[in-house]
Amino acid sequence: MFQNTHFSIILYKAVFLSITIFFTFSSCFASKPLNKVTIDYEKNNKNLNIFREELFYIQMQNVAQPFLDSCIKTGFIKTPDQNQIYYETFFLPETKGTILLIHGFTGFTKKFDEITYYFLTQGYNVVRYDQRGHGFSSREIKDSLSKVHIDNFETYIDDASLIYKEILVPNSENKPIFLFAHSMGGCVASLLIESYPEYFDGAILNAPMMGINLLGIPKPIVKAFVNTAIGFNKGASFAFDHQEFIPNEKVDIKKTSTKSKARYQYVSDLRNDNIYYQTNGATFSWVDAALQATSDIFKPKQLKKVNIPILIFQAEKDNLVSPKEQERFAKRTGNTKIIFMPHLEHDVFNSKDVFLEAYYSEIFSFLEENL
Repeated sequence: MFQNTHFSIILYKAVFLSITIFFTFSSCFASKPLNKVTIDYEKNNKNLNIFREELFYIQMQNVAQPFLDSCIKTGFIKTPDQNQIYYETFFLPETKGTILLIHGFTGFTKKFDEITYYFLTQGYNVVRYDQRGHGFSSREIKDSLSKVHIDNFETYIDDASLIYKEILVPNSENKPIFLFAHSMGGCVASLLIESYPEYFDGAILNAPMMGINLLGIPKPIVKAFVNTAIGFNKGASFAFDHQEFIPNEKVDIKKTSTKSKARYQYVSDLRNDNIYYQTNGATFSWVDAALQATSDIFKPKQLKKVNIPILIFQAEKDNLVSPKEQERFAKRTGNTKIIFMPHLEHDVFNSKDVFLEAYYSEIFSFLEENL
């Protein structure tokens, strides 16, 4: 009799504990309805004149570049580990707010000259910088300017936070601060928002790297292979088919991440003309860190902190990052909207102007709504 009663009490407690754990974890992983819409390419911002494909070089050289040169200031900020992060600021006499621009994998500041120009003409200051291992910022390995190398994405987050505290805050005039981040920069931005949810008034994530396209290979297998390479002291070696930058390489525009030949060629010329813009491939350590970072984004306790308005642009033909993970993020954060972009590749901002009119219209509508 006693044994049966004792067993019943234990069973009751076990069931109660299981139910408690279930509801606790269910609340942590609870998904919200997906807020996803398809962009209307007929939509445009009448106050913004997008540079035309056929005149792109002329307009960049004769219109955008002189304006950018008139308000740019450059500098380096020293990190706690004694590295240097290169940054550029563009401050207007009167402004609505400030944009922190974070580039993607193998990117650099000047790749975003066109969008920086548009932000400025619409009344927003811009702060942009070369992420560590890119552009003019310090490299963690010295044997090749083509390699992108990092051991932990926390380093990227710390660098971004330093730029925020030392450059943005003192110059923001207590006006809104927004994020614009692309691809790998979107991964860094997501982790930055989770770590410091009070920093920003809103974020625009362009094709964010919340999951990597692994070509159907299960993530644990890729991670095991990468860790094996690192175990054989290959962490600083090029991963998989990544390689040194090849100057003036002829590339089929159809095989790139953009639809605009003029915009692709403009960025390609910048890369060919400056060895510091020739980052081209990841090391095994970077791949390992990226796989970990794209998992860290989805820690339930961190996701619960994300309540600022976030706009994600998702490209239909993006073969570099995972759309499913973007949607997973959107469903598990407080105020995230996805805009689906039919026909476009990963570098949405380097598409033809017929697509960009609607793209920028969505961007500036979002910013105006969250001032």
